[in-house]
Amino acid sequence: MQRFHRTRSIFVAAVAGCAASALGAGDIPYHKGLDLALFSQTVDPSRLNFFLDNAAAMGVDHLSINHWWFQDNINSTQIAPNFSKYSASDDTIRQVIDAAHARGMAVQLRPIVDLANDPSHWRGEITGGSSWFNNAGGYGDYIRHMADIAQAKNVELFSMGVELETVQTQETNWRNLVTDVRSRFDGDLVYGANWGNPAVGNTVNWWDAVDYVGIDAYYPLTGVNNPTPAQLLSAWTARANQIEAWRNSVAPTKQILFTEVGYQALDGANAAPYGATSSTVDMREQADCYRALLIALSGRSWFSGAYWWAWDPNNVHPAAGDYENFGKPAYDVMGSFYVPGYTIGGNWTGAGGANFSAANSWSNGTVPGNLTAVTFNSSGGGNTNINLGGAINLARLTFDTSSTAAHTFQAGGTITLNSGGGITITNTVITTQTFNNAFALSGPTIFANWSATNLQRLTINGPITSATTTRNQLALFGNGSGQLNGAITDGVGTIALFKAGDGTWAVSGNNTFSGATYIGS
Repeated sequence: MQRFHRTRSIFVAAVAGCAASALGAGDIPYHKGLDLALFSQTVDPSRLNFFLDNAAAMGVDHLSINHWWFQDNINSTQIAPNFSKYSASDDTIRQVIDAAHARGMAVQLRPIVDLANDPSHWRGEITGGSSWFNNAGGYGDYIRHMADIAQAKNVELFSMGVELETVQTQETNWRNLVTDVRSRFDGDLVYGANWGNPAVGNTVNWWDAVDYVGIDAYYPLTGVNNPTPAQLLSAWTARANQIEAWRNSVAPTKQILFTEVGYQALDGANAAPYGATSSTVDMREQADCYRALLIALSGRSWFSGAYWWAWDPNNVHPAAGDYENFGKPAYDVMGSFYVPGYTIGGNWTGAGGANFSAANSWSNGTVPGNLTAVTFNSSGGGNTNINLGGAINLARLTFDTSSTAAHTFQAGGTITLNSGGGITITNTVITTQTFNNAFALSGPTIFANWSATNLQRLTINGPITSATTTRNQLALFGNGSGQLNGAITDGVGTIALFKAGDGTWAVSGNNTFSGATYIGS
């Protein structure tokens, strides 16, 4: 029988009255998940706050905490933390659990084992055996130790293992370990199988022992580098049908979670989600892959959600082509499925003249408003000096493609950015976007310039203030540079400044904000 212990109360609170809850089915919690990868012994609280605040703003309600211990090679039976590689301390794990719970997120604790001195193999080739499971200092002790932390910290979901393709055939040892863990942890259990093709986890004969079937879903999709959205949707629909048939055959009473799924923002990422071979940045392909998955899996009664791979809170210099989605078009796709009312709106055409609030200035004929993300990706019909005409509420303004003109937003109006919103300039843009208007922040905000080689692409001359008493953290992100020439003041709440990425930002206004200033290094 499916067990729901700690997840239900958080799930109901998160989606009550939310159209996005249609993603799930009935009383089963739908995991709007994100994988957090802890690749170091400690994590800076400022960095952690930045990542978790933005994840919560985009509707994430389940956080998977991925962390690693090591064995020497595939035949070793001793597993231990290795802080000279990328193990996190127990205190760091507890810190992240507490921070996620403080934001109303449910937590999956996900202990993973990697190889310290065996570069020609990977964890899927670990040989295992009874001594690996049962010896002092072996895998069983690792899992029991982490299950005890999970129990003490009221974790909702615990992972028994990740991608252990050879070991997962050893049914008796797994059943014994599951029984042991259930005696000390009263949340739900999952095992994360590697994606496999055509079946997944087809050597796991003990799915009945855990509560969820986990899949690390790095399925190749179209096999081409420049697929259309329709091709991606067709590919994901076919994969979903395949998974459904397999699940109905081997584990018909179990819900499926994608314990990992993700795409680099690179050309051809859909063809090799586990590691694209191209170095050409393609943020649109990443976004299209997100959308195809969420549409193809939406409403399937056996599917309980996905955990997007991955955010690393200690990586404050992510490359434009990395898996991380924050401040990229995929970020808005996630928000449009996870946040009630969040909409990806039309593209600016300029057909209505310079008036931002003219319906015919937008490709969909709708004036954008609250929780709407809009795009500027053409010449704008020559109307690039834009008049807001008053107060505007928006989620995000994204400037995309090499044909995007240089736009100037005139003074005299205010753009209030929703929590999690901001400005995104993709790597393809070759013009500078200038804002002379005022900005008001309603929560965590990202100004991201992903231009290559530190090019200047964003200038904000108007003042910036806060519109709410929540934590208003303004993050300056990406590879490109920018200027904040207007005064930054606290306003209703407090503003903090977070600088990350490789770009250079000049902050030159008469600033009086009282929050912290953090510069990633």
